[in-house]
Amino acid sequence: MNTLATNRSRSFVPAGWCLAAVALAAILCWSGAAIADKPATEDAAQNPAQQEVSGREIFLREWMVNDSRSHGGDGLGPVFNDTSCIACHNQGGAGGGGPASKNVEILSATSHSGPRMVVPQQPTPGEQFVRSMFGLQEQQRQFDSEVIRRRQEAARKHLAKIHPGFQSAGSVVLHRFGIDPKYATWRQQLINGHGHVQHFNAVTNVAAVDMLVDGPQTAEAQPESDLQKLQRATQEIQRIRSELGQVQFTKTSFVDGATLTLTERNAISLFGAGLIDSIPDVAIEAAANAKHEGFPEISGRVSRLKDGRIGRFGWKAQKATLYDFTMTACAVELGLHVPDHPQAGTPLDPEYRTASFDLNQDECNALVDYLKNLPAPEMTPPANDNHAEYLAGGQKLFASVGCATCHTEQMGDVVGVYSDLLVHDMGNDLVDTGDYGSFTPTPDTAEDFIEEVAEADEGDQSRLSGIRVVGATRQEWRTAPLWGVRDSAPYLHDGRAETLEQAIAFHGGESAGSAQKYFMLTSEERQQVLAFLRSLTAPSPDRLASAR
Repeated sequence: MNTLATNRSRSFVPAGWCLAAVALAAILCWSGAAIADKPATEDAAQNPAQQEVSGREIFLREWMVNDSRSHGGDGLGPVFNDTSCIACHNQGGAGGGGPASKNVEILSATSHSGPRMVVPQQPTPGEQFVRSMFGLQEQQRQFDSEVIRRRQEAARKHLAKIHPGFQSAGSVVLHRFGIDPKYATWRQQLINGHGHVQHFNAVTNVAAVDMLVDGPQTAEAQPESDLQKLQRATQEIQRIRSELGQVQFTKTSFVDGATLTLTERNAISLFGAGLIDSIPDVAIEAAANAKHEGFPEISGRVSRLKDGRIGRFGWKAQKATLYDFTMTACAVELGLHVPDHPQAGTPLDPEYRTASFDLNQDECNALVDYLKNLPAPEMTPPANDNHAEYLAGGQKLFASVGCATCHTEQMGDVVGVYSDLLVHDMGNDLVDTGDYGSFTPTPDTAEDFIEEVAEADEGDQSRLSGIRVVGATRQEWRTAPLWGVRDSAPYLHDGRAETLEQAIAFHGGESAGSAQKYFMLTSEERQQVLAFLRSLTAPSPDRLASAR
C-alpha cells in the first residue's frame, strides 16, 4: 500500500467519523470482554459435545449427519436403521422393546456346496489298510480340504458382488436407510432381484404339527379324555400356525452356489439389563447342568462365544456383556463410530472411513451406565386376596406344563427374570441363519462362514454329539426374559406373534411338549396362565424417570 496516499486519506477524515470510530472501538472492546468472561456453560450449550456427559441424553438424542455432538466423526450413518436409541426401544417407556415396524433386516448367505457336500465314500477294511500303508487317507483329506477351500472362495467372491460384507461374514444387516441418495435405489433393487440376485420369494417356515390322534375335532366338554385334550391342543396349535403362515417371515433368493435369506429381528426390551449383566457365569452354567424332572427333553446349553465368554444378550445370546451389546447397537443401528466398535460400512463405498469418533469413551460408559440403571420390570400388585390367589394359580399352571423349566424365575440373585439365559432348540419353524452384525471397511479376518453355517444345519445333532459349536445354531434361541412381557409385544425373534398364545404355539423343538401341554389346559386354565403373564409389567414411569 502507498504510505503517502494513506497519510493523505487520514488527514481528510471528517471529525464525526473519528468520533464514530472511537465509539465503535469501545463497543468492540466491551464485546470482547463480555465474550472472554462468558460462562463455560454457554459454550457447552452451543456445543453439545462439551456438555456434562448424560447417558439418558445420549439415549434420547436424535442424531443428525455431521452431528455437532460427535468428536470429529460423521454423526448419523453412513447407513442406519433409525435416528435414536429410543426410536426402537420405547414400549412401556424409554428402554423397552420395539414394534415390528422397527425390525432389523438381516441378509444371510448359505452355500449350496458347503463342506458337508464333500462326503467320501467309506472304504472297506481292506481298502482302508491299503490306504493307510501308502498314505492315501491323508491325500484324500487334503484333496477334500482343497475342494472345500476353492468352493468357499468362489462363493465368497460371487457374494461380495452382491454385498461387500460377505467378504468377511455370512450375515450382514441390510440397513433401512443410507446417507448416499443412491442407497435406497440400491437396496430396493437388491430386494427386487436386480443385478446378481433373483427376486426374493416369501417362505412362511410353518411346518405341520404331528397329529397324534385321528378323528374329528372334539369340543371342550366334560368329561374329556387325555387323548381328546391332546387332539384339541394339536389342532389349536396347527390353526394358529396356519393363520400366521400367511405372514411373510422369511424371504429367500438364489445366486450361483448359494442361497440368500432375508430375515428380521425385533428390538428387545432393556429393562433390568444391568441385573442380567450382573448374573455370574456359574449361575448360567448351573442352569445348563440342571435336570428337569418330568421334562427330560429340555436341554438348554450355554452360548459360548469365540473368545470363551458366555453370551447372555441378544436373541441368540451373541453378546457377553451389556457394554458389548450397546456398542454394537450404536455402530450398527445408528452408524456411530465408537471406541470398541467401528461404524457399519456402506456397501456403496466399502472403503469409506470416518475421521474420528462420534462418541468418546466417557460418553459410551455413560450410556451403558444409564442402561444398567434402568429398573427391572415388576409384577402388578394384585387387587385383593382373591386376585392374588388367582395369579398364584396361574403361575403354578405355568410351571406344571413345563414353561418354568426354561423361563426360570430366578437366576443367581436376580429374582423375576423368568429366563435361564441359555439357548434352546426351538424347532424348524423358527430356523434362522442370520447373525446380527455388520461389515466394516477393513475387517481383520474373514470367517469361514460357509463352513460354519453348513455345520449349524445339524445343530440339534451337534448338541448331542459333543461337537463344539460357537454361539447358537440356526434352531437355537436364547430364552427370552419374561419380566415386563405384557408391555413387550410383538413376540418371538421376528415379532411374528402379536399375542402370547401365538408365541406359545410356535414353540417347537425342546419346547414342543410344553406348548402342547399348555393347549391341553381348559380355556379357563389358559386364561389363568395368561393373567399371570400379563401381571409381569414394565417399570412404572416414576421408576423409569429416576434412571440416569
